[in-house]
Amino acid sequence: MNKKRVLIIGLILILTVSMAFAGCGSSDSGSDGDSNTDGDKAAGETITLKVNNFMPQEVPPSLGTAKAGEVLAELSGGTIKTEEYYNGTLLGFNDSWQGTGDGGVDIAIMAIATIDQNTVLNNVFSTPVAGLNTDQVKTTQMFNELIDKEPTLNEELETKNLHWLSLQAMPNLNIHVTKDAPKTIADVKGKKIEGLGAVSSKYWEKLGATTVSLDPGDYFTSCKNGVVDGMFAHWACVNDYGLNDVLHAHTTFGEYTDEYPSGNGISTGCMGYAMNLDKWNSLSAEQQGWVTEAFRQGALYSAELDTTSAQEGYSKAVANGDEIVNIKGDDLAPWIDAMQGVVDEWIVASEGAGFTTATQIRGTLLDLVEEYKTK
Repeated sequence: MNKKRVLIIGLILILTVSMAFAGCGSSDSGSDGDSNTDGDKAAGETITLKVNNFMPQEVPPSLGTAKAGEVLAELSGGTIKTEEYYNGTLLGFNDSWQGTGDGGVDIAIMAIATIDQNTVLNNVFSTPVAGLNTDQVKTTQMFNELIDKEPTLNEELETKNLHWLSLQAMPNLNIHVTKDAPKTIADVKGKKIEGLGAVSSKYWEKLGATTVSLDPGDYFTSCKNGVVDGMFAHWACVNDYGLNDVLHAHTTFGEYTDEYPSGNGISTGCMGYAMNLDKWNSLSAEQQGWVTEAFRQGALYSAELDTTSAQEGYSKAVANGDEIVNIKGDDLAPWIDAMQGVVDEWIVASEGAGFTTATQIRGTLLDLVEEYKTK
């Protein structure tokens, strides 16, 4: 009887100890233990973002892309890196928008014409505006402040499964043609030019020009072979794509200097870094901040390089003995007055698409233009 009792007590003790060990095992190696292991792995995991830039690797916007990658690696402590593709090796000029929205790449720079083709409200960036700061770095800061102040701009992008990280202003725009630089609005009639996007093209068409949209890789041959008479573009573009060799007549708008030869005249435009929305949402708030900051720094770096390139393009034109016409003061007024019809059409189109903030956004842009004149 005693042996039986001892046996039962022994079995109870063994069972109790086994359950205790099982409980300890659950606490140390079960869900909490797995979570800690996964957490350690996540904390040490390197995220690689595919970044597409359709332009040649040596031009300022591509160098800005590379700079963004360097800054991102630094900000993230090496936990987020970029894998960059240039010159259409992954996505070309026309494929960047859809390819990024579909997740073919995580981030891509979008050209002004691409933005115009795929948005309505975001066409605000190419609506003509006068009196800009002549410093492209400042206009880049201005456009990024605009997307921060007006969230509906990013809301439109979200319908395309995209998110704006950064915008990058181009140098202020002028007319560059093979010959006979326009001196008045009447001189524009009959010119065939690369209009730099749908909205800017509307402006020049209202003035009597014919416009086309070209892949940047076709700029030189199209100008050389007479496919177009020239381009609505900036001095940095003329320099970067070798157009000083074929475009020898230039009309600049507004006050300008040798340091900022693009002037403050009738318009600028911007490119932008858009990120796949699913990828954006997969990042923590801290990671999102790093990515945004990195690509804004990259855009500013590119703007600095563009300033130098614009100076070179202008200097080459002077050295070539090119015709350079400067329209300013009272002579500039008709060119500015012609903008309003394009702006009005953009507001009507935006409201027709359900965006009730278009007038507000244009007002915010004009307020920023005034604010940044003196920055």
